[in-house]
Amino acid sequence: MARLLTALDADAEDDVLVVGAGVGYTSAALAEIVGPRRVHAIDIDHRAVRLARSNLADAGYDAVLVDRRDGAGGFPEYAPYDRVLVEAAVVAPPRALCDQLADRGRIVYPRGTAAQTIVAVEPSETAGDRATADAGRSGASADDQAPDGFGTVDEFGPARLRPMLVDGEQRGVERNRTRREDAEFAQRDRFAGNGWEQEWIDWDDRL
Repeated sequence: MARLLTALDADAEDDVLVVGAGVGYTSAALAEIVGPRRVHAIDIDHRAVRLARSNLADAGYDAVLVDRRDGAGGFPEYAPYDRVLVEAAVVAPPRALCDQLADRGRIVYPRGTAAQTIVAVEPSETAGDRATADAGRSGASADDQAPDGFGTVDEFGPARLRPMLVDGEQRGVERNRTRREDAEFAQRDRFAGNGWEQEWIDWDDRL
C-alpha cells in the first residue's frame, strides 16, 4: 500500500479515482491528502462497496464517493482525474481509464499477472518531460510496456494483488452461465408445477 501511494504522488486538491475500493483504507488515506470530496472509488463487488462506504463513514470520510462499477469502464461522470490508482493486477490499464485521465495525470497499477511490478505511467508528452529531467529513469524506452500514448515514468517494486475482475467474476456470482441462469429462473418461480416442464416429465413417466 505504501508503494502504491508513493507511486501515485497525489497533491492536495488532485481529483483521484481508485479502482478497487476494497475495505476503503486506500481511499481514506487519499482523502487525507487531497480531500474527501476529491476521492472517487469504484468496485465491481456489491459487498465491497457496502463495506467501503461503512468503513469510510465510521472513520469520518463519508464524503468519499464509492460506487458499484466495472473497473474496466472507470467512472466517466467525474472525469478527468489527475490520478488513477488501480488496486488490481493488469497487464495494461483499460482504455477507458486512460481516456479519463487529465492531460498531465498519472495512472498507477501493478503490471503483470503472476509476477507484478508497481508502475506509474503518464501521457507520452509528460513522460518525455520527465525523461529529460531524469535521464536515469527506466521508463519510456523502446520496449516500454505502457499503453499506447503513455510512457512508464517509474517502477516501485514488486506487488502481489489479485487480477482485475470482469463482470460475472465477483464473489457470489456463478460463472457457469447455464447454472447461473437456472438459478435465476428458479428464484423467479419460472418453473411452475403446471408448466410445460411438468407436462414433459409426465409424458416421460408414461413411456
